[in-house]
Amino acid sequence: MKEKDSIIYSRHRLKIFKKGKKTKIQYIYIGLIILVCTYSIAIKAIKPVFETICLDKAKSIANKISNDETGNAMEGYNYNDLFTIEKDNERKYPNDKCKYFYNR
Repeated sequence: MKEKDSIIYSRHRLKIFKKGKKTKIQYIYIGLIILVCTYSIAIKAIKPVFETICLDKAKSIANKISNDETGNAMEGYNYNDLFTIEKDNERKYPNDKCKYFYNR
């Protein structure tokens, strides 16, 4: 028998990576492409989460500053200084001095 007859299966191999210096460079290029793709996918997935967290934090800081400044502005005042409510004997508000309550 000849050698060709004893081979059960054979196929031509694809020579994508040849041995030598080119092989290492090709592996480096493939690794860089995978790294860039992974980085871009991760950034696209994580970016909306960070934007939402930053927006909520900014709203929280603005609310805290607003509350602190309101407290500082109202420090010298008392509740009785803000409103003058007069009632008659029937517990109605005469002369409409308090605009926030209706006479009943």
